[in-house]
Amino acid sequence: MTNLFTKRHFEWFVDMMLTLRFSESQKNNLIVILHPTNDNFNEEMFRLRYETKLDAKVIGKGSE
Repeated sequence: MTNLFTKRHFEWFVDMMLTLRFSESQKNNLIVILHPTNDNFNEEMFRLRYETKLDAKVIGKGSE
């Protein structure tokens, strides 16, 4: 297996998912695609990062 993407790329994917407002199904499909791209890909950490950024984005909107 190769390492096509770095942590920085995965951060970019999370930001893209938030910007494009991915549905749960789209998020799951992307995760399936990302699994073979890096030996160190951690689905749980990826989902947690998405949720953390989503929560921060929602909280930020509430304070505007």
